[in-house]
This record gives sequence, structure tokens and C-alpha cells, in this order.
Amino acid sequence: FLFFAFSGRQIRVREKRFAPYYHLSTNSYPNMLIYSKPLNDHMKEVITNEHNRLRRIIPATDMLQMYWSDELAISAQRHADRCDFRHSNDRINIGENIWVAPYSNYTEAISRWFNEVYDLRCDCKHAYKHCCGHYVQIVWSETNLVGCGYAKCHDIWSVQNRGFRHIFVCHYNPQGNTMPAFTWAGDKPRCSECPSDASACSQGLCFAPSGIDNNNKIFYIIII
Repeated sequence: FLFFAFSGRQIRVREKRFAPYYHLSTNSYPNMLIYSKPLNDHMKEVITNEHNRLRRIIPATDMLQMYWSDELAISAQRHADRCDFRHSNDRINIGENIWVAPYSNYTEAISRWFNEVYDLRCDCKHAYKHCCGHYVQIVWSETNLVGCGYAKCHDIWSVQNRGFRHIFVCHYNPQGNTMPAFTWAGDKPRCSECPSDASACSQGLCFAPSGIDNNNKIFYIIII
């Protein structure tokens, strides 16, 4: 059981997965890590709220509210500690977004991922493309869990010698990787096609008002 101390009423949320998130990697990485910095409760709330703020922009009928998962944060932190801009190869059933920069700014990273949809060269609105994969993961309607990690490094693999020292990684469940990532509301009301286990609506996002226990894995989170 995972307990969260965010201010507000706690509910239970089902974890949608059918296998472990990750397995031990056989890859080895030279030590570029300066320090590892797991996120505190305040930053967990900031990051979760920023994801939900962006998801509310989408006029969808089936967009789930997103919640923080400490288990996903552990796997994201592990990859951040590798100081590697390449996607990890030991993930199972989870999506992954990565951001590197000469400075740390978590909300800017999330906004930049979302803003891929506005890149005219990518034309992401009609089909999935690698250039907008971060955006697709953020607005994937069935994704309801996120966990992130941060590290400062001497350098970052695959972007060496460019002045990047900070890496921010988010892991998501379930993974999103196709278009359309959600059902456009059109003439229908928002939340009009929420799943039966998340039938309540809060500002355009579906959530479970009473909580669901799935295979004894329960997450306690805040209703925004």
C-alpha cells in the first residue's frame, strides 16, 4: 500500500497494469552522476497538478485524472541516475518522457513535452510521430499514474559536451503510443464517456469517487 500526504481528501485509484513495471537492466553506465534527488511531496504535487492542468486543455470525453505513483517514481529516478538521454530499455508496460537542460525546471519540461503538438513540422494531430511522442504520452486518456525523478550529472549520455547537466524523467502507466490519444468531445459533453471505474468528473477529467482496489495495489491521492 502506498500512502500520500497531499492536502485534500484521499481516495483510492486502480493501478492499470498486468506485469511488473521494470526488471533489472544488464546495461552498465560509467558514473556521470553528481547527485540523485528524489522529489519531495511538494514537487510531487506540483508535477501531478501540471500534468492535469495540461490534460484539462484537451476537450475529451474520456480523459482520466492523473495521480502520483511512488513506484513509477522509483523506476524514473533509477533512469535519471544513469544520466542518459536515451530511453531506458528495461521498462515494461510504462511510458517514458525525458528532458535535459543546463538548469532544472520541472514544469517547463512538462510544458515543452506538451507543446510538441504545436510544432507544424511534426503535424502530430493526425498521426503518431516520434517528434510528438512526449505530447501523446501526456494526453493519453487512459494514463492515470505518473512518477518522476531528477538528477544532476557531470554530463549526459548521447548529448555529451553540450552543457546539459540536469535530467528529469517521468514514467507513466499505462503507456500511450498511438493517435488519437483521446476521444474528442465535439458536440458531446466532457467526461461523457468516462470508464465505469472512473465515472465522476472534475473539470473535464474522469476520476473514481470511491476508489478501486485492483490486485491489492492501492494508491491514495488527492482529488483536485
